[in-house]
Amino acid sequence: MGYNYLEGKIPEEIGKLKSLSGFAIGANKLSGELPSSLYNLSSLAIFFAAENQFHGSLPSDMFSNLISLQEIGIGGNQISGPIPTSISNASSLQLFDIGYCSFVGKVSNLGNLKDLYWLNLNYNHLGSNSALDLDFITSLVNCTELESLVLSSNNFGGVLPNSIGNLSAQLTEISLDFNQIHGTIPETICNNTNLIDLDLEYNHFTGFIPNSFGKFQKMQLLGLSANNLMVESPNERMNMADVTRELNLTKDVFLQD
Repeated sequence: MGYNYLEGKIPEEIGKLKSLSGFAIGANKLSGELPSSLYNLSSLAIFFAAENQFHGSLPSDMFSNLISLQEIGIGGNQISGPIPTSISNASSLQLFDIGYCSFVGKVSNLGNLKDLYWLNLNYNHLGSNSALDLDFITSLVNCTELESLVLSSNNFGGVLPNSIGNLSAQLTEISLDFNQIHGTIPETICNNTNLIDLDLEYNHFTGFIPNSFGKFQKMQLLGLSANNLMVESPNERMNMADVTRELNLTKDVFLQD
C-alpha cells in the first residue's frame, strides 16, 4: 500500500490480524499515532511506515511482543520521545531505520540484535552532548552482520570509543557527521578495512589524522572537514588509491610542520 495517497489513521483493528507478517504503508499521507494493537502482532516481521505524518511517542514496551520483527522503517515522520528500551527484545531485527524523526535521549544497548545489518538514526535529537552518548557503540560489537551505521545530525557528544574498530567485518559505512563529538579519531577505526564511506565532518575532532588511514583501500567517500585536524603524513593519505568520489579534507585541516 506504499506510494499511494492514503489518508487517515491506522485503525486499532489492525491488531486482530494475528497472522500478519508484513505491513508496508510508506510514502502516504497517514497521520495520528501508531495504534497500540500493532505492537501485539507477534507474527509481524516487516513494518514500513516511513514518509507519512505519524506523530506521538513509542511505548517503552513496544518491542516486548514483536518477537518476529526483522525490519522496521518509520523514518520521515513526526514521531518523538526516546527509542523504546525494549528494542533489545527484538533479537531478530535486521534493519532499524528511524531517520528524519524527532527522537530524543540516550540510545540503549543494542548488543542483543546480532543480525542487525542496517542502523539508521540520522536527523533526530538523540544524545545530550555528554560523555556517555556513544557508549552504545561498544554494544554493536555483537552485531556481526552490521553493514551500515548512520548516526548523522544528532546531538551526540563525548569521544568516539576505541570499540569503533571492533565492529563487523561487513561494515561499509560509518556516518557521524554533524554531531558534537570531540577528542582524537581513534586509530582503531582503521581496522574497518572494508569501509567505503566514512563521514566525520562537522564535529570537534582534534589531533592528527591517523597515518593508518592508508588501510582504507576501498574508500570512496571520506569526509573530515569542519573539524580541527592535522595531517602528519600526507604521503600516507595519498596511498588510498581507490578514493574516487570525494576526499573532503579541505576545511580546517592543515599540514603539520
